Amino acid sequence: MESILRSYLRVRESMTRLSRTQAVTRFTRGQTMTEYALIVAAVSIAAFLAYQTMGTDISALASEVDSKLSAAATSLGS
Repeated sequence: MESILRSYLRVRESMTRLSRTQAVTRFTRGQTMTEYALIVAAVSIAAFLAYQTMGTDISALASEVDSKLSAAATSLGS
């Protein structure tokens, strides 16, 4: 009877240890996902602010390039 009790206690202890390990693994995985989400949010905010700051400059630059390309194409075609 005593050997059965020891075996039971050993199995119970190993199951408890395993459960703790799984809980730590799940917590770590959730923590990593949260960190990635925060990084993505920070990059998105930075990109949005950069676009807001330089949006008109970028549009003006694109228009200038377009007009110069059109002028070059017209001069080559004639």
